[in-house]
Amino acid sequence: MLNYIQEGHLMLLEGIPAAMVENTARMAGMPVGPLSLNDETAIDLGLKIVRAAEADLGPQAINPAQKKLLEDLVEKNGRLGRKNGQGFSTIIPKGSPSGCGRVSKKLLPKKLSRDEIEKLDVQEMKQRFPS
Repeated sequence: MLNYIQEGHLMLLEGIPAAMVENTARMAGMPVGPLSLNDETAIDLGLKIVRAAEADLGPQAINPAQKKLLEDLVEKNGRLGRKNGQGFSTIIPKGSPSGCGRVSKKLLPKKLSRDEIEKLDVQEMKQRFPS
């Protein structure tokens, strides 16, 4: 599960739109997208796991870009996931699935152009998700 969520984070950091990350994961046979899953399990928990891995195993054990993304979401923007109604993209109404639409541009270091998005290989993206 952690690798699945991490792959979603890495795709976001590459500039792949959140909705495309989520839809590609479902096309790969996953019941829920990695960003929605992280919203459900708590984004701050993900940050705690990354920090614990770094403390126990050293800085080479984590992806610093993923750590920064989680720190920005949790510490700078107060996005904890379902538990506070603010996840990766939108306010999560009580009783509804989190779903992921647009992630705030200020949270992402890179944004792909429309042409770059259209050139993405969906089959390759599907294979990036661990089964």
